[in-house]
Amino acid sequence: MTDKIAEELAEQFLALGWTEYPSQESKQARAFHGPRLRGEDCECNDKPPSLYVEVYQFDRFQRDTWGETLDRCSFKIFGEKGGMWLRSTIYSVPNEKVIESIPEVTRRAENLWAAWCSTSEVE
Repeated sequence: MTDKIAEELAEQFLALGWTEYPSQESKQARAFHGPRLRGEDCECNDKPPSLYVEVYQFDRFQRDTWGETLDRCSFKIFGEKGGMWLRSTIYSVPNEKVIESIPEVTRRAENLWAAWCSTSEVE
């Protein structure tokens, strides 16, 4: 992982009140938990799920065919309702756009969680 961009993003997430935790999925990522989403509580901890982000950066793949960096982030949401778990990933967010995308990603994650918690059937 290239330290400069990861450090800059870490500082920004921490300044926004996010908490850093070890990545659950990759040694090449730094992971942060954000504020709780609005909506129903998760059954496993009686709190709404929080948004989780992993900041990936791969030294060996710095540029793709068009000369763009391949540094990306993945936002994730995990939650249990009705004895079943939702695990969803919003991925391939360019590192330079990750902070500005937080409000949109949060809205979409809250909508996804609300749909998962809904007991009504789609006809």
